[in-house]
Amino acid sequence: MKYAVLTTLCLLPAALFGCGSDVSGGATEGATEGSGAAGGTGGAGGVGGTGGTGGTGGAGGEEAPRCGPSDPPCVVASAPAANAADAPVDAEVAVTFSCAMAPDSVSAASFEVSGRSSGARTGELRAEGAEIAFTPTRPFFAGEHVDVALYPDLQSEAGVPLARPYLYQFVTATAESSGAPTASPQEFGTQLATVFGDFDGDGDLDLVMGANEEDDRKLYLWKNDGQGSFTRSEPGFNETDQALSLAAGDLDGDGDLDLFAGNDVIVGDGSKVWFNDGAGVFTDSGQSLINIDTYHTYDVVLGDVDGDGDLDALAATAGDFDGEFETVFWINDGNGTFSEPQPYGGWMTRQVAFADLDGDGDLDVLHTKSRTYTGDEIQWSHISFNDGTGSFPQGGEVGPGDVGLSLLGDLDGDGDLDAMFFPYFGSDFEVWRNDGAGNFTNSGVALPNATGDCAALGDMDGDGDLDAVVSFGGWNEKTKLLLNDGQGVFTKSPVQIPAGGKFVNLGDVDGDGDLDIFVANPEVPPSGVMAPRLWLNE
Repeated sequence: MKYAVLTTLCLLPAALFGCGSDVSGGATEGATEGSGAAGGTGGAGGVGGTGGTGGTGGAGGEEAPRCGPSDPPCVVASAPAANAADAPVDAEVAVTFSCAMAPDSVSAASFEVSGRSSGARTGELRAEGAEIAFTPTRPFFAGEHVDVALYPDLQSEAGVPLARPYLYQFVTATAESSGAPTASPQEFGTQLATVFGDFDGDGDLDLVMGANEEDDRKLYLWKNDGQGSFTRSEPGFNETDQALSLAAGDLDGDGDLDLFAGNDVIVGDGSKVWFNDGAGVFTDSGQSLINIDTYHTYDVVLGDVDGDGDLDALAATAGDFDGEFETVFWINDGNGTFSEPQPYGGWMTRQVAFADLDGDGDLDVLHTKSRTYTGDEIQWSHISFNDGTGSFPQGGEVGPGDVGLSLLGDLDGDGDLDAMFFPYFGSDFEVWRNDGAGNFTNSGVALPNATGDCAALGDMDGDGDLDAVVSFGGWNEKTKLLLNDGQGVFTKSPVQIPAGGKFVNLGDVDGDGDLDIFVANPEVPPSGVMAPRLWLNE
């Protein structure tokens, strides 16, 4: 079992997390010494602390870590490791705390595990001493992002709750593959926004996609037969609007994947929330989410930004002419009803992302920014650091100027989230490394002629690190595979997909353990050019 030692939390002031460096020191040593094929013995604790947990096959210290009677527990280790890119699909999720935990405080509400493609996970929860572990009922999908959320209902044996929520993520492993996808014979027509997810709860990845026909711009659920062949479910929905972006997540707390549709207000009434009944039938929540200053929702992401146990929405929106781009929050009440929009500056923001960039257990925001015309003032991307309550008192510029597209992931295998920045003007992308505290520096790694309109991260060749799939929307363009050497250095694969797209999604649609690629394009291809479609990895 691979552990990540989360010393950052325990080195914060005791008034906040109730853990001094002595306790974290013991846990750190134990986790380090316990690694290895045969497993080791938990290390000796520091003054006031006890031995840490051993690694794979190893034994922990003889005593559980201790807190004082009034100290809140804090997280000292997790398995799989936070931000890992190669967690087993059948992984047990285990968290070690700084003191023994009260078993009766452990529940699905206080220790949440959810897959971004599979929704809230059911399984067995157990607490023993300082460790809480969750065994899912069925495996995660290959290459799936998994979120773990710990909430203050969790208490120590002394009855002291966590000082504040703690959230982290990891990515599951994929099978070794050639990274040479072949075209599926199935065609899907012209498409706008697309998203993978197990929307009908049958254990495979379905696809929700926005049609872009002259007389049909509805959203449709395409159900997977488990082998990568899809059937369109009728009727469509979102019929009075046109979705420019889609995000899937459990918005109403019933365990299945709902949809947040970032719509074009010029075409319809505003962004919409669609509730899933668990079988893939979607019902309009009745909300029309509009930011009065802008009209189009070009990008939307979901995450628990305020730590209250539900998924909020963050969007990059734009006005009816180039130049008015703004970041907007919508806060969820837990039942899928969202607040009035809360603009958060971010002018010229083209893309947004939620992620814990400074390792403190909450979701920060990356605003990807660029000017529209070369004669305008250069725009710099920006990080906003969350204080754990959904407020962002600190932040700063990051990356090169005028970025049109960015990706976040642990690119160099050191346990924190790094960034890939793709320029809005020009063609060379850059890798910026994170020091774990949210300070990014240019790694010097750049790759010419590798930018695009859309991109996604995933382990395409099954070697345990995150590669990138990048696509341009033009019909004379290709979809490129950029292979990572595990240190954040990328090379272009000789394999290219002979079709460009405006949307790229990765997922194991045929159940063989590797990541397949869906390339979508809203335009009708010219004669003789292959339409965007599903590409199956082998």
